[in-house]
Amino acid sequence: EIQALGDNGIIGKLKPTRPDAVIRPAPTGAWLIDPVLADSMLQLVLLWARAVHDQTPLPSVMESYYHAAPFASAREVLCEIEIVSQPGSPTLRCRPVFYNEAGRVLGWMEGMEVTMSKALNRLSMAKSAGGAAR
Repeated sequence: EIQALGDNGIIGKLKPTRPDAVIRPAPTGAWLIDPVLADSMLQLVLLWARAVHDQTPLPSVMESYYHAAPFASAREVLCEIEIVSQPGSPTLRCRPVFYNEAGRVLGWMEGMEVTMSKALNRLSMAKSAGGAAR
């Protein structure tokens, strides 16, 4: 669920998963970072880039992830993505931060970069055209 979208970023509410809910046979333990939340964070960046710059981004760099608390402790996760640098080039730097319902930081990424291209917009247009033809 998108909570806010502006020139400087996007905030979305995400649902965390457990390893035993997405992997069979079920492993023991918990995620260090939930892969579904990580993908959902990238989808938020995609939505922001399309809305603000009409370009489609692909992830290119993630320098580091800082783990503060387990995602399993949250029923919902608020993902706040600050856009650190606006593009003068096709590269966009952003800083995603994950919070639990009480506002406690669960983790954040530094050096997250995506490479944007208007040419990649054709991917979503092709899917829309294919769906309409059925």
